[in-house]
Amino acid sequence: MVPWWKRLLISLVGWIVGAVLGAAVMVIQALITDPPPLARAGESLVGFASLAPLFALVSLPGWLVALPLVVAARSLCRWRFWAWLAAGTAIGPALWLLWAPIASKGKIDVTSMPSQCFVISFLGSLIYLRLLLRAQGRAAKRARAMELQGSTAS
Repeated sequence: MVPWWKRLLISLVGWIVGAVLGAAVMVIQALITDPPPLARAGESLVGFASLAPLFALVSLPGWLVALPLVVAARSLCRWRFWAWLAAGTAIGPALWLLWAPIASKGKIDVTSMPSQCFVISFLGSLIYLRLLLRAQGRAAKRARAMELQGSTAS
């Protein structure tokens, strides 16, 4: 069993890495669709360096909304992994659907949803769940080793 505070730290790592990877995906997408001349290729790194903190800032409300799910996620066996991944991926688009009508004064066009809503939510959730699976495996291995030590000592 992974303690709740470790799950929060793991989710923090997932949020930051997901935001950074989301920015990288956006820069790579821009490079593929409209490649710059070779002399200006370094500007892509500047673009990435400026987008990564922005993506982290914009995705912060999603991470805060996800914290109750982070604390609730205890078992990831079988179908639960996919259910938690779907729930975590849905947070970004759901927040966008709530925020878009406010920002556009009631007019909403669902087709204009940026793909980054999905990308950041998916990557952050996937990274969190994989790290949590790893931590659960280590905790189970540690518990078995302590159990074996306890049985050999008696």
